[in-house]
Amino acid sequence: MMFALHTGLRFNEIWQLDSKSVGEEDGIKFINVKTAKQKGGVSKYRQIPLHKNIEYLGDLKWLEQIKKGKESSDYFGKRLNRHIHKSIPSTNVSFHRLRGNFAKAIKDYCLENSLADLTSVLLGHSTDLATDTYAKGVSLKAKKEALKGLDIFYLLII
Repeated sequence: MMFALHTGLRFNEIWQLDSKSVGEEDGIKFINVKTAKQKGGVSKYRQIPLHKNIEYLGDLKWLEQIKKGKESSDYFGKRLNRHIHKSIPSTNVSFHRLRGNFAKAIKDYCLENSLADLTSVLLGHSTDLATDTYAKGVSLKAKKEALKGLDIFYLLII
């Protein structure tokens, strides 16, 4: 749950990760997330910095343990939703709500701190194509700054 809350990834995006998905650039650890195939079958990736609250999950060994003997993300999704319902009984909270909380925390932080809203970039949503053509992506440093909006979730790890 913590990993999903702090990365904003979809079930299938988490399921595709492995130890080769972890990288570091300019001292910033990140997860390389496969997002889509472009023309010609070339895969496209986005980099999500690891928030300090989940650095201990960064090696993805926990995910490799879950994936042993399982072929699809369905098992993972059902298991996570069961865990959520045990942790937060009598609610309609689901895995996808974690993604919504991630988005709200990032958007609020960016607005409150006069930063460019990087919510779409971090969630893997399409952005302004004209801007992307000229800007050529967003730096890891800028993404890491936006992830400070997730600092509010530190109480969940105590």
